[in-house]
Amino acid sequence: MKKLLALLGVTTTLLCGSATSAMAASDYVQRPIPVNVNGQFVQTDANPEKINNRILVPIRALSSLGLEYNWNGDTKTISITNADKNQVKVTLNSKTAWSNEKKLTLDVPVQMRHGRVYVPIRFVSEAFESHVQLEPVRQILFVTSGNNINAKVDEAGKDLKTERQTAISLPIQANFKLINSPQESYAGEAYTFPAGQADQYTYTDQRTATIVKIKDGKAIAVGQYSYGALADFSAVAGEIKTNTDPVLRPFIADPVSFQIEPSNEINAFYIDEKGNNTQLKNGIPKIYTDLIVTLPNNK
Repeated sequence: MKKLLALLGVTTTLLCGSATSAMAASDYVQRPIPVNVNGQFVQTDANPEKINNRILVPIRALSSLGLEYNWNGDTKTISITNADKNQVKVTLNSKTAWSNEKKLTLDVPVQMRHGRVYVPIRFVSEAFESHVQLEPVRQILFVTSGNNINAKVDEAGKDLKTERQTAISLPIQANFKLINSPQESYAGEAYTFPAGQADQYTYTDQRTATIVKIKDGKAIAVGQYSYGALADFSAVAGEIKTNTDPVLRPFIADPVSFQIEPSNEINAFYIDEKGNNTQLKNGIPKIYTDLIVTLPNNK
C-alpha cells in the first residue's frame, strides 16, 4: 500500500501514509463495485458481485434505479415494476424470467447470497430500456435510464470539491488497449489531482495508473502505465511511453491525493503552505464520491 500512497512512480514518495502489509491468500479482498445511476453514485446495503462475468446486485438496490419490487416468500418470486407499470418477474435459483408476460432466459439465475437476494442487473435494467456498462478501468457499474442516455453530467460545480466529484462520476473512455493486469486482492485505490484543478486526474490501484482528462463532459483516458513494487513503467499504453512524458508533469509539482483503503477508510494527502506532507483522515464513505473532500487553501 505504501506504493499506492506515492502519487506517481516517476517521483519519490511525496505523501506519507500508512502501509498495508502483504496479505495471505486467505485474506483475499474482493474489489468492490460502486454503482452509478444517471451520473450519481448510489448507496447500496451490500456490494454488487461479479459471478460468471455477470454483475448481480442486492434486490434493495433496485429502488436506486427508480424501480419497485415485491418479494413473494412462498413462490420465491420477485416482481419488478417501473414507473410506466412495465413488469419483470424472476424466481430464485431459476434462469426463467418473464417480461410483460414474455418468457425469457437469464444468463445467470437470481441467487441468495449473504442472506440477501441478488438479481442480474443487466437483464433487469435492459428489460426497462436502460443502458448498463461495467467500466473496465475502475470496475464501476454505470446504469443510465433510457431518457438519460444522451444527457451530460454538469461539469461546472459550485466549488472545487464538487467539480472533482463530478469528474470521477463520469465513465472513463479509452481509445487504446488497456494494460491487462492480473486479478489480485483489492488493495485500495486513489485519485490524484493537480492542486486547484478538477479537469484532469490520475487514477491508481495496486497495479496500474491511468491518466484521465475531462473534456466536453467526458472522461478520456490519455495514457496508462504499470504501477507497483519494482514494476513502474514496465508496461505502458496510450500517450505514455516513458516516465518523462509531458502528460505526467501536472501531477508532480503540487499534487493532492484522495484514497480509499481496503478497510474502506478514506484519506486525503496534500502539501501544506510550509511544504509539509499533510494527511486528513475522513472515516468511512457513504457513497463513492465521499472520498473527495474539501482541502485547505482551495488545494
